[in-house]
Amino acid sequence: FQSALLVLDRMDRSGVKANVVTFNSLATIIARTAQAGDISDPAAAFSQGQQVLGMLLSADVQPNVVTLNALMSAVVNAGVSGAEPSDEQVEDLLGMLTQLGV
Repeated sequence: FQSALLVLDRMDRSGVKANVVTFNSLATIIARTAQAGDISDPAAAFSQGQQVLGMLLSADVQPNVVTLNALMSAVVNAGVSGAEPSDEQVEDLLGMLTQLGV
């Protein structure tokens, strides 16, 4: 995930604007990392997902259903490999995305 953030930073410095596909890729990286067992804490996956959403909004990009799916997968996959995600974490994520119109 950190390597992907460095690439995103390089893109920005080079004048390449990130779009929804860019941010969906970041969210998918979190989900796959959690699925592989490298993120076993749903709170950590949730935090990284919030970071992606924050960057997406700062870039004035609208999330879509792929964004929702990737972020939900990240939290659930982290729960599969570690502690179960709390209902509050899942509801918070859904609430944020609902407010964004996803």
